[in-house]
Amino acid sequence: MPRIVVLDEITANQIAAGEVVERPASVVKELLENAFDAGASKVSVEIRGGGRDEIKVTDNGCGMDETDSETAFQRHATSKINNINDINDIRSLGFRGEALPSIAAVSKVVLITRPPDTDSGTRLTVQGGRLLSRSPAGCPAGTSIIVSDLFYNTPARLKYMKTKSAESGQISDVVTRLAMARPDISIKLENEGRTSFHSTGTGHYIDALAAVYGAETAKEFIPIEGAEDQVSIKGLIASPLVSRSSKKHITVIINGRYVRNPLINTAVLEGYGTLLTQGRFPLGLISVKLDPGFLDVNVHPSKMVVRISGESKLFNLVKRTVMAALRTEKIIPGFSPEADYGTQRSDYTGSLSVSEKSVPPHPIPEPPQSVFVSPGQVPRVGQTVDHRSLSPMPGLFVPVEKLLETIYPIGFLPPTYILAGSINGLFIIDHHAAHERILYEKFLGMLNNKKVNSQILLVPSVVQLSPREFQIAEGNLDYICSLGIQAQFFGSNSLVIREIPAEMTTVPVEDVLRDLLEYLYESGQPVHREELIKKMATSAACRAAIKSGTKSAMEEAWSIIRGLADADVPYTCPHGRPTMININDHELKTRFKRT
Repeated sequence: MPRIVVLDEITANQIAAGEVVERPASVVKELLENAFDAGASKVSVEIRGGGRDEIKVTDNGCGMDETDSETAFQRHATSKINNINDINDIRSLGFRGEALPSIAAVSKVVLITRPPDTDSGTRLTVQGGRLLSRSPAGCPAGTSIIVSDLFYNTPARLKYMKTKSAESGQISDVVTRLAMARPDISIKLENEGRTSFHSTGTGHYIDALAAVYGAETAKEFIPIEGAEDQVSIKGLIASPLVSRSSKKHITVIINGRYVRNPLINTAVLEGYGTLLTQGRFPLGLISVKLDPGFLDVNVHPSKMVVRISGESKLFNLVKRTVMAALRTEKIIPGFSPEADYGTQRSDYTGSLSVSEKSVPPHPIPEPPQSVFVSPGQVPRVGQTVDHRSLSPMPGLFVPVEKLLETIYPIGFLPPTYILAGSINGLFIIDHHAAHERILYEKFLGMLNNKKVNSQILLVPSVVQLSPREFQIAEGNLDYICSLGIQAQFFGSNSLVIREIPAEMTTVPVEDVLRDLLEYLYESGQPVHREELIKKMATSAACRAAIKSGTKSAMEEAWSIIRGLADADVPYTCPHGRPTMININDHELKTRFKRT
């Protein structure tokens, strides 16, 4: 029978540290929040090796004396609460007393600190949870903590670390989120000695957003404000004209604490409604103030998850506030009463690479019997199907591989459908999805060449990136350049694009670049070139394809149909959605009761 034993303190601390310290970004978050609670007005963060080699956080807060600095490394030692009753009125970011002992349990830590009212400070060295040395130190008022060799004694955790650039990106994300949560504090982030982010600490949310997304993007933000009962909301949301391909650009702050809250995120998305293009998501900063008694922050050691009393009321308040703020002229791009939006064209003006087959002068006669394909042969959403592998059913007048060559346009169904006839009945073609498929295969063929032909831009394009995007770009720039986007670093968190793929001269390459960086960030691991090529071709095709509501001529409909006929996979767009549906002759006769 196994004996039950009490684990020693070092082992227990390393186990508990797993919940608090998941990765280098977790360390940065905990140390920054400690600096905020210490009353700091300036904080600097310096990292090396994606935070695994070294993290240094320095603040000008209240500091600690010799006794408190040593006590701080004991588990559940805190200055924020005194007893269980204080849990219901948490007004600080930290309160559990777990951060420092958890960090020290899995790293080597040097703490240097001094209160403003003393002449001498204290220096402590802790390794693996053990105090190695304590000595007086001459230092500025405040606290500096150096964390090195993170997870040196827990090699299993190192296996789950991502690439250096990905971990740096995670740290940048945490720093920028906390800078938006506390715009009154100046925060600087240095990576390998280079400043990648610096907020001004003016106290204004818009200045914090400008530091994160750039001044031009910040101009597109709309202020929001609402209140109901004892809950108030303030913040900024971006115009629908400014969006991203990820849901993660909504920053939620509750009582000054950055948290993850799917409920508020959903409320923001519902507030935008149909103003956003499918697959695009908004940027926003939502700050909620409520009585601490209605908030439970003691849910998880990371303190990133909270429970809110009356969540449904908060959901409705956020949704209404966002909807009200979006009723402005900012959501109308370049509005002009004289503009003829009925003649709008796709952004893409290049060749569709369609075949030169002659256009039938009149419809092909209807055969005695006609069907398309059996239900089991119809491609499902998300399924990749080669139309040449589909076998025709008995009685099919034209082989399936020749079917698209028999289709001819007969009109349009707003907002985005082409109506086409065939010996196999009526076809309804999604104009955008079909155009997207044609462009995708065109771009894919171009990018799969060993050397992608590039075209020099007459006016280089400067792209302002967020600190997180810049960290990812820094670690993958050669990879991106190999795809024909010739870019160089240009000032703080900026890239200048000098050349773009020759076939993408009318594609918004800046947005494609952001999509690639988001994809690399989400993966966190080295990505095969083939996967990156597919992502780039998909993004470029989606952005360049004709938009819903665009008025088209019959010649364009012919080009789309012929382009599909030449495509390898004509029945779905790159996202897996169908490009067309068919109502066959039998179904039409049944509907009109002619059978």
